[in-house]
Amino acid sequence: MLAPTRSPRALSPVVVLAAAAATLAIGARPAAQRAPSPYAAHVAEYAAAFDAISIDPIQMTRSGRVHGWASGDGVLTYLWFYEATGRTAYLDAFVTHADRLLALRDSERGLPDFRGKLLPLWRTEDTYLGKQVLLRNAGGQVLASFQTDTAQDWRKPGAPGRDVLRVERGTDGRFALELTLFEGSDQRQVHRWTDLTLTRPTPGAKGGHYGPEHVEADRPLHRRRFHLRDLAGPDVTDRQPVSGEFELLEGRYARTTNTGTITFPLAYFARLVAEQPGLRANQPYAEAAARYVRAVRDALAAHEDEWRETASDGWYDVRPGAPVWNAGLDEPVNRYTIVGLAMLELARATGDQQVQARVRKLAQGFKEDLDHDARADAYLWNYWKRDSRAWTSPQPREDTSHAGVNALFAYWCHRSGLVFDQQDARRFANTWLKLSLKKDGEIADRIDGHGEGNPDVQWRWLPLGTVNPALYESGRAWIRRKANAPKPATPATSARGSEAENRRYRLGLASLAWTAAQLDRAATSPTAGR
Repeated sequence: MLAPTRSPRALSPVVVLAAAAATLAIGARPAAQRAPSPYAAHVAEYAAAFDAISIDPIQMTRSGRVHGWASGDGVLTYLWFYEATGRTAYLDAFVTHADRLLALRDSERGLPDFRGKLLPLWRTEDTYLGKQVLLRNAGGQVLASFQTDTAQDWRKPGAPGRDVLRVERGTDGRFALELTLFEGSDQRQVHRWTDLTLTRPTPGAKGGHYGPEHVEADRPLHRRRFHLRDLAGPDVTDRQPVSGEFELLEGRYARTTNTGTITFPLAYFARLVAEQPGLRANQPYAEAAARYVRAVRDALAAHEDEWRETASDGWYDVRPGAPVWNAGLDEPVNRYTIVGLAMLELARATGDQQVQARVRKLAQGFKEDLDHDARADAYLWNYWKRDSRAWTSPQPREDTSHAGVNALFAYWCHRSGLVFDQQDARRFANTWLKLSLKKDGEIADRIDGHGEGNPDVQWRWLPLGTVNPALYESGRAWIRRKANAPKPATPATSARGSEAENRRYRLGLASLAWTAAQLDRAATSPTAGR
């Protein structure tokens, strides 16, 4: 048994064990025909430990934004425990929190994006966005976006005054910019650029620097602290910004990351209801599934202008003018494979062939970027697409945390019969077992084994334990170490430690429970397993 974090208030271990053992039989052979399996008892252990921790699965940032990764992952845990145990109480909890997430969309809260549009999305956390101001001409047309790199690099807590950009209008369409940033209580930075223009000079012309190519042009794109981006369309004739002093505002943009992380469990729930007659017959569940399908479709539609595809590849770009350094260029792989997970569940829930076709392109593009390590019979890949337009420098291998998103996407496609097969799934499992996992149980930072990483990132990899149970066993050893780790006893922590630690622990429990249930079904009824 896992060491108890604290005594469950509502369920005794005996009740949990009996309920889990009974519900695991759903969809399998009658009990009299089942061979003994240790996995049912494991599921009961995980459920008891999970139920003993009371925590809000939805996490908000200090500035009132939804933390996409934490919140989407947090509600996903209820679905994995439902599939592991069959207990609809987990679905009830999911619906409660999923409806809260719908109410927290920017469109519901009246939070416009950087263009002033209200979208049915969840604005990205501050730490991933820069500060931004839009430059306009005398007619009010947007000409350009000036932005810093991520906001936490420049705006320190307690800093006085405002971060401002002064625009000085010159002659012949030229202008100057002066940026004042406050880094601390007595620290201020001033940066100035002169003789700028938003009209590309003709070859050989003297004077005037095309702004977007002049601001920090000596730095690689991904290392620039400041960016000036030309947003004027071809029909804009007045390309000179008005003078004035403008405050840089916190970035207002919803990246595909938040969208995918939150809509994946929404579509997942809808798929469960669509596939299981007992759930379809439950009116509240059927109505909730319909709400979530609409929400997922609305969210995907809000990113439609960022979707890119070829005949055999699909990915997402960042919207031009967005307050991130790679605006107008491609997103890293994990930021669109997480959307692929949501798309895949939506396609399975609705039978939408157009959505499934996009999932196939995402999967094909990712598979083309995989390298085969013959010695380990494992896959390796990078953080960015092989032909990335955003990152043109030599790339290191993907980190083990974000790689978990990619591996889960590939495995989920395999389970749906799309692009990836059983051999692919085994190779992803080998990436973890033979390259990322070290002999002492520690985790590498990179999937090729380099660096020191965080063992808590492995929860997304654990479902691959269905194709290689050794991966499940390594995860079980990890969660037992977490259960037995010393707990700090301070007023700011719970019985298990910090809130962040509780969240990571619950994610591990949910992933292991789902995997153990799959292994149990495969062990006792081979025709039911994958």
